[in-house]
Amino acid sequence: MYLRYISFRLEPGFFNHDDPLDYSFLFNSRFVCNYLSKEVRKHNIQLRNPFSMLCVSLDNRAFLEELLTFHVIDSHIEVQSKEIAQYREMTSLIDRFEWYLSLLERGYRLASNTLDIDMLMSINDSFRMGGYKNEWLFKKIKVKEYGLTIYLKCYFTTFDFRLTLEAYDISQTILLTTGVVLRTLPDEDCFVKDFRKVEVRNNLLIIKDFLDHDTFVIRLDLLADGFFDLTDNRGYGDDTEYYLNRIIW
Repeated sequence: MYLRYISFRLEPGFFNHDDPLDYSFLFNSRFVCNYLSKEVRKHNIQLRNPFSMLCVSLDNRAFLEELLTFHVIDSHIEVQSKEIAQYREMTSLIDRFEWYLSLLERGYRLASNTLDIDMLMSINDSFRMGGYKNEWLFKKIKVKEYGLTIYLKCYFTTFDFRLTLEAYDISQTILLTTGVVLRTLPDEDCFVKDFRKVEVRNNLLIIKDFLDHDTFVIRLDLLADGFFDLTDNRGYGDDTEYYLNRIIW
């Protein structure tokens, strides 16, 4: 088997249930793990069957555990209270990102007998060199009938996930308008099913979900005139900002 996933985990009770970090830590650090998971799949890092995930668990003691049922190698690392206290006081995002990476690297070292940690360290460094960014292009669409070139871009950050639209003229020399199609919590479970493919139908740019439903609908004639008009067909409640505010600090 090959390594396909890298993830953080909190040992139950590591944070008190009323501690804001009990809710926010995994959300705030998820964009790092998502980036690393995508990168490790490119390198065919060998693991012993049936394992495909390396989990780094914040715990009160250090030990290595193999969870056969879930195909997980779980590196429990000892994280002391003074480290958490220092984390709470960090005002620099770069300091926080570096702390996440340092925790992962401690987990790598604990599992060094089971996988190539040099490659993992190199991938961590590539994340640093890239400015701690997890961004990618979802789709580029040319619509000649309306003279448009449209980019749908993904921004996965420590505080949110955004799918954005940029509409240019057909030669891509003039930016006509921009807009946020989707903004949600920074976790794949919150967005990965909401957009899978794009089609142009009549006067509409339609973003479809994993069940082929028309999730987001955008009028092309208005885009061409410099206006972003979005219809969100998901039918979700309007509580996104509440949950986003719980993880912003």
